Amino acid sequence: MATVEPDFFDMFPVEWVEGDMTSLLGGGVAISESLARQYSQSRKIVGREIVSYSDTIPVVAVFRSKVPALFNDTDFLRVRERKDVSRGASGGDVCLISSKLPEDELVVSLDRVMEEHSRKNWGRDESRAFKNGCIERMDRLYFSDLNGGMAFHQGNPSLLKMLSAVVLLLLLSAVFNYINLNAALAGKRAKEMGMRSILGATRKQVIWKYMAESLVFTFVCAGVAVLVAQAFAPTLSHLVEIRNGERFVSAPFSWHLDATTAALFIGVTFLVGLLAGWIPAHMATRYNPVQVVKGDYRVRSKSVFSKVFIVFQTALSVLLIAFALVMERQYSHMIHQPLGVDVEDLYVQYRLSDAQWDEVIKLPFVKEAGVSDGYPGKRHMSVSGAKDDGNTFRFSTIRMNPEAFRMCGYEVLEDFHTPMGTGVWLSESAWNSIGMEAGQEVLPDWADFFGTTQLAGILRDFAVSDAAHIQPDEYGVIEVYDMPRGSYMLLRIEGNKKEAERQLEDIFQKYLAEKTGYLPSPRQNGFVRDKVNDGLEEAENYMRMIELFMALSVLISLLGLLAMSALFASERTHDIAVRKVFGSTVKGETLRAVGEYMILVLVSCVIAVPVAVWLARRYLEGFNYRISGYGWVFAVAVLISLAISLASVLWQDLKAARTDPATELKKE
Repeated sequence: MATVEPDFFDMFPVEWVEGDMTSLLGGGVAISESLARQYSQSRKIVGREIVSYSDTIPVVAVFRSKVPALFNDTDFLRVRERKDVSRGASGGDVCLISSKLPEDELVVSLDRVMEEHSRKNWGRDESRAFKNGCIERMDRLYFSDLNGGMAFHQGNPSLLKMLSAVVLLLLLSAVFNYINLNAALAGKRAKEMGMRSILGATRKQVIWKYMAESLVFTFVCAGVAVLVAQAFAPTLSHLVEIRNGERFVSAPFSWHLDATTAALFIGVTFLVGLLAGWIPAHMATRYNPVQVVKGDYRVRSKSVFSKVFIVFQTALSVLLIAFALVMERQYSHMIHQPLGVDVEDLYVQYRLSDAQWDEVIKLPFVKEAGVSDGYPGKRHMSVSGAKDDGNTFRFSTIRMNPEAFRMCGYEVLEDFHTPMGTGVWLSESAWNSIGMEAGQEVLPDWADFFGTTQLAGILRDFAVSDAAHIQPDEYGVIEVYDMPRGSYMLLRIEGNKKEAERQLEDIFQKYLAEKTGYLPSPRQNGFVRDKVNDGLEEAENYMRMIELFMALSVLISLLGLLAMSALFASERTHDIAVRKVFGSTVKGETLRAVGEYMILVLVSCVIAVPVAVWLARRYLEGFNYRISGYGWVFAVAVLISLAISLASVLWQDLKAARTDPATELKKE
């Protein structure tokens, strides 16, 4: 549900199917056309009521949204008129401003208003004012650091850059494959082109012959690519659309082939076709028909182009293999992040009502139960500020009742023996950061934000977030008190976990439907380890995409090596036959041919490994909880590349090495 002020519709017009904005001013709600169609069936939706927690709200309008895709998806829309703006909101509101002022002038004006507001209403002096800290132009907002994802979809610029770079490299690799094969085949087509020249074809006509072939081939491939892209759109959507809990924070992935995009796509396809056809065409016209007849072309066509392309393709494969292995190791490292508690059988469920609690704790497989705000691996809230000495701190807290605290089994380093363990339990790092002295059992006055200064004890360090979102210098704190209610029920499950999870989810859906009138998407609840690992979805999706591109790169490289080895092997049969007449063996010829390719692969590894090391370091810098000692990964990537390359060329070279000298020399 989104709540807007009336003038929002002046900026972003909404098409009304039934009712209008005036209808909403009376306190009703508008429902999206898609949701109305889904749930109303043949019944009229306007006039019906929806239940939102304790409120009953009439549906007074149906809208067909034309709001830009930047906004989060909205099924329900309400309108309010702000009455009192002296204090502002708690931080959840977004102010949208339309102005004809130049950007720099507008920012200065807004800064001045924000500073005045800070001094007047929040007691902040000018040095702590916003200073353009929460103002962003809308066309830059999708990738802006200021976009917290609450009202707008959120983009990831690093992901976009990474995908763009990898796709460009794959495209170049495929183009190089085409150029490489056609350049090599130019020797076999030399007689054809020579005959065309003898029969009167000009150099331009011969060049256009290659260019036309390349363009036709490229446009056919582009047509197939469009069909493949549409078919795989759901898969890419799953990898690109990142969730934050139950909400997508990235814009929905969609395939839009409008006129501008189509023109750009056709233009790029045309340029790729020209690029792929020009080099083979140039090589095919380097020699005159007399040189072709003499056989000079066959000898001189062994260009460095083929070797350069093979090195490039193999280097890209090594790079992506190494990078994918690093990502796999990092993901595995995060999946097995120690939480500092025994979470093997801990299940967490969002708490809706006392009736739900009573029903859940009576289930035979629920052996222990407690309530909490936050749970192991998921902070409830973070508190940051400055101590009396000016040093800053950042504490992430989880609140629990004594039963939930006991269930988790945090490792106690020092127990101050408070009643039922109530009070503030500091992690070892938090204790050290505060600078507490031995025997001190009360927090300093500046730490009264916990609601109590009574220390309950010291715990071994534990995780307050998933491994992908751990913050530097973030210290865990557990607040234990006899809380009658909490956001979550923490349950110890015994027996069949799948069956227990199914029954618990059925109970949750029943009470949620009674309270809110709708059924949410799954994964609001689950076993603690699974819930913590949900926070790794973005890292996992990045890894899967890199693995996908790695597989494509290896496939392109393998096909290129296979085709080139087959072509060159067929051209070397004469030379092999001559050497075998003078005593060479099948083994010797095979090693000679394979050795040439392996040298190229080793050169590729020398080029790719340093780049892979640099990329791996840059990637791992984004995690505060990361692997170390991963140098062996690059050695494995080299070995994998050598094995793939060997497998792709060995058969063709072995087949050529087994050539019967007598049969081959008779062809002369």
